[in-house]
Amino acid sequence: MNFRQIIFTFLFFLGVVIPAFALEEPLYIHAGYVLEGAKVLPARDLQLGYDFLAKRYNKNYNIIIDVTYYSSQEEAISLFNQGKLGYIGMPMATYASMDTKLKMHMGEVFLSAKTDDILEPYVALVRQTDVSTLKSFRGKKAAFEERDVNSIAYIDMLSLQRFNARYFDSFQIQYTPSSQRAILMVFFQKADIAFVPLRSWEIAKLMNPALEKNLKIIDKSPSAFGYGVELYNKDLSPRLHTAVTKMHNDLTSSEDGKQLLSIMKVKKRVQIDPSQIHSYIGYYLQYETLLKQYKGTLK
Repeated sequence: MNFRQIIFTFLFFLGVVIPAFALEEPLYIHAGYVLEGAKVLPARDLQLGYDFLAKRYNKNYNIIIDVTYYSSQEEAISLFNQGKLGYIGMPMATYASMDTKLKMHMGEVFLSAKTDDILEPYVALVRQTDVSTLKSFRGKKAAFEERDVNSIAYIDMLSLQRFNARYFDSFQIQYTPSSQRAILMVFFQKADIAFVPLRSWEIAKLMNPALEKNLKIIDKSPSAFGYGVELYNKDLSPRLHTAVTKMHNDLTSSEDGKQLLSIMKVKKRVQIDPSQIHSYIGYYLQYETLLKQYKGTLK
């Protein structure tokens, strides 16, 4: 075998054994996640999940993802709009409050959910022996998960609609580490009312049938509360935009991708057209309008 044949054989081996992307310059994304009000996971667990995801993308797609976590949504969104962040993730409630500041720079949009449906309802639970009107619980002890921005939106909207007051002026707030704990607070008469996802109530009943005999729903929201929103900047390179779709397909179809989503408490992840996002955040926008109207009456 002469030298030319050796070189040809070596190059052929590279083409067969080494994926094409490995011969290209690595892609780079500076990503940000807004932790402000994030129910998603405790911050440490969320960071571990994203760090693992970054390593996976670097290995599988030759993409280097540098993740920064922000306690201020304003800072993260400003950097995204300046093109300094190629990706930004946040709770859906946070996105709704910043919608007009983000939509001009949105490229691919992904929604994540904890259930088979993207949106889910929330409920208000009280003891069976209590009256069934929310008005009767004004000034009483209300329990909900401390970092659950959806619970806050739900209870605050009810307070504004029924009492023309903010939730912290309408109830004695008792924060809990989980929605399951909020349910138990009412069951053991440590709180008077709990605001939780309907999903949490369904799980609690299965685990403890006594709960259904002793507690009841007095209010149920529409299926309007979401989980997470992920946005990619429209100014990413064409190669990155192509890679984003491949990464999404990998996450939602491969077994280890599904396992990673499970670790991050995500059951479903879908890509939507940016123009469709308002069909998912209508309830939040209604809440934002109601909140602005209330604040306007205080001036």
